[in-house]
Amino acid sequence: YSQTYPKGGLFMKRFSYDRLEANAEREISAASVPPQKLVLVHSLITAGAVLLAALVQLLLQNQIDNTGGLSGMDSRAVLSTVETLLSGAVRLGLPFWQFGLTFAIWSIHRQRQTEYRDLTLGFRNFSPVLRFLLLNGLLILGVMMLLVYPLCGILMVTPLGSPLTRAVEAQLAAGVTDLNAMLEDPTLYASMVSLVGIAILLSLIVLIPLSYRLRMGRLALAEDPKAGAMNALRKSVNITRKNSMALFRLDLHFWWYFLAMGLAALLTYGASICAALNIALPLSATVQFFLFYTLGLAAQTALLWAFGAKVELTYASAYDVLTEERRQAPQPQSPYAQNPMNFSN
Repeated sequence: YSQTYPKGGLFMKRFSYDRLEANAEREISAASVPPQKLVLVHSLITAGAVLLAALVQLLLQNQIDNTGGLSGMDSRAVLSTVETLLSGAVRLGLPFWQFGLTFAIWSIHRQRQTEYRDLTLGFRNFSPVLRFLLLNGLLILGVMMLLVYPLCGILMVTPLGSPLTRAVEAQLAAGVTDLNAMLEDPTLYASMVSLVGIAILLSLIVLIPLSYRLRMGRLALAEDPKAGAMNALRKSVNITRKNSMALFRLDLHFWWYFLAMGLAALLTYGASICAALNIALPLSATVQFFLFYTLGLAAQTALLWAFGAKVELTYASAYDVLTEERRQAPQPQSPYAQNPMNFSN
């Protein structure tokens, strides 16, 4: 499933997209459960849960708004607690549910007997999945924080930081020393948000390559959940070394799929987009929200049903290519090269 080409005296790996996709199609044909139906069931449950949670939150919020006065304080507290628990349960449950599809896709890729109940494997492997999510999230967040704070300091002494500096000096000259009071100034707040936004964009120079080094961690965990989350991340870093660009090119191969998914996700914010563009629709704000939200979820579900299984199985085959390449590669001799958390390409 790969091709080799010389570069600088070394042989670099490049995916053969036709072979990867052909392998994915063979696995789809041989699967015990049609992968498209498996993805469809997973997507429908996801969309249904998200839509139901949004609807229940709206109903609860209306009940809270209609419960006024001191006599309704207890009712508002109970309803607010229920609303918080519901939204929290959906947000916490979805990552495990998404991992269930990864486990099911990996089972199909390995030509195992796959059933619809395999979609719950993310929950049934709760401990390793939770550790993976925490480690992956903390690593990304930690690196971002280590980058953003110094970048903000550097930007402050450049012309980009001048608006924020002037706004702070104006607040101090007016006798305002409390940070919260300073942030009430719209000019200062906008300048600070702009500066932090630029710092975050600059940090993507490091975060995007890092994300590619961790990209195969989900499949590594699905391959061997008992080995643990740290092993999955370590393996992902190891097999993607010098192959991040190959993965990026594979993403570009499916540009049409990711673009369509992005547009479908953007459709869920259609009500907000219409409001920002001053487009008036003859519908109430609530109806507009649920109309666009439902259309966006339906579009995402249709795309996943049509193409999701093939795309995911293609990446599973790419994982095998990278694993085999790393297994056959000569072991590095320098201590620096042996460091599995070396994120250089």
